[in-house]
Order: sequence, then structure tokens, then C-alpha cells
Amino acid sequence: SSWGALGGDLGSISIEFIDKMPNLTTGTGGVLTNRTCQLANPYVPDTWSNLTNFRSVRLVNLGLQGPVPLHIFAGLRHLFHIDLARNKFTALPAPQVGQFNELYGLWISRNMLAARLPELHEGSLPRLTFLDLSHNMLTGDVPASYGATLKKLTYLCLESNMLDKLVIGPDSFPRLDKLRMAHNQLAGQMPNVLLLQNLRLADLSHNYLTALPDVWWHNMPTDRHIYIKHTHNPSTNT
Repeated sequence: SSWGALGGDLGSISIEFIDKMPNLTTGTGGVLTNRTCQLANPYVPDTWSNLTNFRSVRLVNLGLQGPVPLHIFAGLRHLFHIDLARNKFTALPAPQVGQFNELYGLWISRNMLAARLPELHEGSLPRLTFLDLSHNMLTGDVPASYGATLKKLTYLCLESNMLDKLVIGPDSFPRLDKLRMAHNQLAGQMPNVLLLQNLRLADLSHNYLTALPDVWWHNMPTDRHIYIKHTHNPSTNT
């Protein structure tokens, strides 16, 4: 199926199960039902080629399966917001450089992502500010390429996964304000979040971290809030 017939002036689209009926909401407030658009399961078109002015796509709670289909957004160069929460996606491919140059927020929470996070290439997601991949089954480490590439990221939520490592260097996440990684498998010494110059909140609770030396806490600015409660073997809870 195709939504290209809707035309290039459509600015956003939202589909979500409401009373078992998926709704399609246009950027001007109009509502088109699945009967009008002749949507076929799984409610995702094969081509979006004529919808060049799309700024927002929300496909929530539709039971969509398989790898996240980033390729279907290939022609949407002005996308600002993508929300694919509460589906059954199992893998996240790496975005292509140049594909999402204007993307501000990406939400793929509460799916079934069970693989490792893909490496990011330099130039990927240059304007991304919000990233939420929480409540999945992601494993392994958070690649160093995330800290090096996502230079405008202010909010990173990876809580409730099975991630076991986060490496923070002096140039990682230069604008990050909030880091949420509670309920993972992080082990060993805590990541040195003090290196994140703009960080105001980090939730690393419910992991398997050992506490850092007291001098680390003494040097922490008073406007930062670091949570490590209920870690497996902490000596300090803050």
C-alpha cells in the first residue's frame, strides 16, 4: 500500500490503536480512518515518496515486528520526530549518514530490541537531541561512537535493558543533560559521569556497579544528581 496519494503538503502522521481502530491524524488536525487510506496490516506503507514535507511520524502500539524499518523514511529529509514505541521490533539498524539530518527526537521504547546497539558513523543524526530506547532487551556495551557522534544529544534513556558497559571519555556527549540507565547489567566501576560537563542527572541505579572513591563524590558539583541506589555492591548511595 502507499500513502503517496495524500500529497506532499501533509506535515505529520499519527497511527495508534484507539478502541482497536488505528487513526491517521494529519498535521492540520483532520482525521482519516484506515478505511479512507485503505491501510493494510501492518499499517506501514511501502513508499512515502510524495510525503516530502513530513515532520513527524508516530506509529505506536501497532504490533509492528522485525527490524526497525528505517529505510521507509529514506525520502523524508525533513523528519523532526519519529515515535515507534510499544511495538514488537527486534533489531535496530544503523541509520545512514545524511538520512536524518533534521531529526530531533527518536523514541523506540517498549519494543523487543534484543541485539547490540549498532555503531554510529560520523555525521549520523547530527541534530538528535532526545533518544529513548528504554524497556527493550538490548545487550552489550553502549558504543563509544554514540558519545562521539551525538554531539547535540541532551536526553539519553536506555533504562530497563541488559546493557553491560558505558565508556565515557572527555569528549563524550558534550551537551548531555540527563542520562537514564537504571535496570541494566552495568558492572564494575561507575562510568565517570563527571566528564559530562553539562550533565545534571544520571540514574545508574539497579545495576552491578562498585562505588567510586569518596574523593570522586567530593569533587562533584552540587547541582548534579547521581543515583546509584540498589546497585549490587555500592558503598555509597546518592
